[in-house]
Amino acid sequence: MDFEWSDIKVFLAVANSGSLSAAAHLLNKSQPTIGRRIEKLEAQLAVTLFIRTPYGYELTEHARTLMPSAKKMQLACDELEADAHTLQNQPTGTVKLACGESFAKLLTCNLASLTDLFPDISLHIETGFDFSNLEKCEVDIAIRSRKPTSQNLITRSLGQCSYAVYATADYISKNPAAMTEERLHACRWISYCDEDRPLPPNQWLSQHVKSDQIKLRCTTLTSILQAVSNGQGLAVLPCFVATMHSELTQCSPVLDDCKQDVWLVLSRNSSRVPAIKSVSQWITQLFDSSLDGWFEVKKRE
Repeated sequence: MDFEWSDIKVFLAVANSGSLSAAAHLLNKSQPTIGRRIEKLEAQLAVTLFIRTPYGYELTEHARTLMPSAKKMQLACDELEADAHTLQNQPTGTVKLACGESFAKLLTCNLASLTDLFPDISLHIETGFDFSNLEKCEVDIAIRSRKPTSQNLITRSLGQCSYAVYATADYISKNPAAMTEERLHACRWISYCDEDRPLPPNQWLSQHVKSDQIKLRCTTLTSILQAVSNGQGLAVLPCFVATMHSELTQCSPVLDDCKQDVWLVLSRNSSRVPAIKSVSQWITQLFDSSLDGWFEVKKRE
């Protein structure tokens, strides 16, 4: 049948409002125009759609049968319009993001989901950062473990990062104590160089493992991962990072006393930029839906 898609909208407006005048007001058209469009549609479908009563226009049984299909057609039209609007307003530009190397690894491993959604956005990731960088607009977004106090910054909780003890299967086979509580004093440990750094792994190790059990100290997470992957000992690692390395085995449950708050931070001005807003929403969705329990989601702030 050669009928106009907009006639379906007219049909649904009359069906939902129960009168030509109400439908005309809703669609910003005259009442006679609405009446002619309904008559035209009825002629094309060869079906009577409405019965006029003292209380308004009531659907016929035939019309009730057609309603689900009409609603699907309207929904498809709305989706087409929304998709076209999205394409017209596709965000573009370079977004500068600052985060620790563990989160940089997480983002780059999932970058395809961002480029699929926003192909015209370029992402610049750096690991060195201070909150002043955001206020000076030197970076657009940051992922941090400390909540800033500046009123010029917007923060959103991404949850709490979980940690556990990891090693290779080869190291565990040679050191079975790695899978028991005996690991605390019977195994080699790998940690960051500076014990005073306020990092959850350092704090946990200082409370549970004697200093002389730590046989290797590294300045970066990449170095620690390399050492653990080479069978040099145990390390406390973010669960989401360790699960990206198939050669690593989790030796302990998630450590209840070793967690890290994670915050998304951006300046109030940059939050209005479409590209920056799109990237921040992507990061939030990534933490919410793609991390399989690696993070405990807290109430949004």
